Amino acid sequence: MDIQKFDDVFDTLADTPAEAANMRARADLLSLLVARIGTWGLTQEAASVGLGITRPRLNDLMRGKLGKFSLDALVNLATAAGLVLEIREVEAAQGVVAPMFRFGVTESCVPVQRENSECV
Repeated sequence: MDIQKFDDVFDTLADTPAEAANMRARADLLSLLVARIGTWGLTQEAASVGLGITRPRLNDLMRGKLGKFSLDALVNLATAAGLVLEIREVEAAQGVVAPMFRFGVTESCVPVQRENSECV
């Protein structure tokens, strides 16, 4: 019996390196979105209004249901949440150039107001 070793779980689950990279990027972005939204101190109903999605869709996001979100959808949500996406090329193993994703937070406000009228 041969034992296969993988660098991470996404390499195990994916059929191709490209699919693994997509899953990895989606997981990183989803995690940052969940953390960002968690800092707002809002109900899911209020946060979903600010992000322009339904409350059940936000619930899927907050529960980490990665398979329900495309990379495009997560980038759109990140923008709505005030996150910025930066993509850089880095050299991967065997000299292959691969994209590297970096996510950061802007100082922009999400269009949701708390009761005391502070911007989230």
